[in-house]
Amino acid sequence: MSQPITVANLDPLLHKNKIFRVQLYDLFSSEEKQVRDAIYKITEAYGGRKLAPVIYTMVRELAVNALKAVYKKIFYEQVVEELGIPEVSYTEWLDLFKAEIDAHKAENFSRIARDGNLGISVYLRFNAECLTVRIVNQGQPSELEYERIRSSMAKSRVVENMRALMESQDEDGANAEGAGMGIPMCIMTLKGLHISPDNFRIELRTGKTVASLELPWENLLPTPAKKEATVLLPEALTKHGAEIVEKLDFAILCFDRFENLTEVSASFLDKLKIPHERVAEVKKVIPQRFFHDIFRGVHNIRVVQQFENYRIRLPFPDGEKSADVLYHVNGYLDAEGVLRTMWQPVVLHDIKTRLSEGSILENLRIQNIIRRYIPQNVMRKAFEMTSQGREELPTEVVNATVLFADIVGFTRLSENMHPLAVIEMLNLALGMVANALVRHGGTIDKYMGDAVFALFDDPLKAVSAAVEIQNLYLELNAMREIKEQPPIEMRIGIHSGKVIMGNIGNAERLDWTAIGDVVNTASRIEQSSAGGQVLISDSTYSMVHNKVELQRELQISVKGKLEQLKVYFVKSVSFQRNEKLQCLEIPAPLAG
Repeated sequence: MSQPITVANLDPLLHKNKIFRVQLYDLFSSEEKQVRDAIYKITEAYGGRKLAPVIYTMVRELAVNALKAVYKKIFYEQVVEELGIPEVSYTEWLDLFKAEIDAHKAENFSRIARDGNLGISVYLRFNAECLTVRIVNQGQPSELEYERIRSSMAKSRVVENMRALMESQDEDGANAEGAGMGIPMCIMTLKGLHISPDNFRIELRTGKTVASLELPWENLLPTPAKKEATVLLPEALTKHGAEIVEKLDFAILCFDRFENLTEVSASFLDKLKIPHERVAEVKKVIPQRFFHDIFRGVHNIRVVQQFENYRIRLPFPDGEKSADVLYHVNGYLDAEGVLRTMWQPVVLHDIKTRLSEGSILENLRIQNIIRRYIPQNVMRKAFEMTSQGREELPTEVVNATVLFADIVGFTRLSENMHPLAVIEMLNLALGMVANALVRHGGTIDKYMGDAVFALFDDPLKAVSAAVEIQNLYLELNAMREIKEQPPIEMRIGIHSGKVIMGNIGNAERLDWTAIGDVVNTASRIEQSSAGGQVLISDSTYSMVHNKVELQRELQISVKGKLEQLKVYFVKSVSFQRNEKLQCLEIPAPLAG
């Protein structure tokens, strides 16, 4: 029997017409990464690497739909039927299902699916002509869901853009369940790649549902430019500019120097549902903040002559209620003193995050202030998620090394100090720790008063950073001794294993942080350490044993564990820096 193809042994050119298969039970475990890595490997081999994120996003959206179907099956069979909940309507049942997803982020469903081998199968088949993707899940959608899926697919084939599709989805009602946006997004993406929507299919087979994508390489690979780019002269710009304004729903508004509206696009009036003969009513819709900022405030047009990147929210009639639309506005003052502005709609849909109003430059200044308060792993993960078309950080299980560092006796040190002196001392002490952690590739998850919690992908880098910190503190205390100040000692604990990265909190305030037994154990190890020492777990030592020299071994009791934990005090560590082998020792006066 031939060996199954894995990401490690996958050779896209050798394995033509072979099938790469992955079983998924959720989208936060290592299996999902295998799908992503395989897609990137295949597309790179055939020259379409730049489109790998696009293909992966389509596959992921279809996987989300398929997993949701599996989770619904689990929920119905194990909750509704087994608990014997009587007379549950479809809407009530769906609300219960969504509440469970919101509460536990699919973790319970993932566990049940894995235990019962109820996952979905992702198949990738490729050759010189195309890449074929099939996603198979057990069960079939209800008649109502299937009809909605078919309706959504039909709309996706005829609408011009995603915005129009989203508006049509809204008309179906907020509680409509079926295709969601995943399947329509795939069809719209195919159209954008000049691939026929017929290359996407959903088939109901005996006891299962199959979604398939056929992606011809000729549509995915770049072709040599047939001719040089054309230079657009002013006369051509007039024609193209009018098309852009119409297609992208831009609006032109002009004002005289007394802030009176003089001209406005007809389409803007139509969107506001204002008759053309009552054009003056447009000004009543525009918030006074706009006139204050542009004519009298920070963007005083009489002084600056033009402005860019201003945002303002307008209320638009939407049936019986009013819907806000955010506009991005640029403008200039012409020779006659007329302010000519172009209004570009930014948000035409309800989304979880409301973009701020006013000058983007002001908002950038705010971002420059707050970005230092956001952990870098959160920023990196946010960029990764947005590139995949996702709007929130995922829950995922990762291998990590957890480091806790805590100042010994901080209360005693600070009790007689002025508050500003306490902050100054903390910034000095923890700043040294932070710099060393980052220098060795660590990510600071959070500061906790006088303690630091950090994560590393590489356990050796964690131990190296910890030993360097203790050396830095020896130098710090030498200076404090000259000033007749008491020494500052840091105790450090390190543990390695699987941690859960997840969202903790509520809609108003969230932490994307590491949780789980490994984190708790690392904290207990740090509490068992001593000033100037680095205490590591057996799991960490097993991965760095050939690079670390120990002082001694001991057994400690950890709250919540029946058996004692084997830990080690570190004496020295060897590591590569700038292609040179370096060795650091725990400072002799502190080694015990």
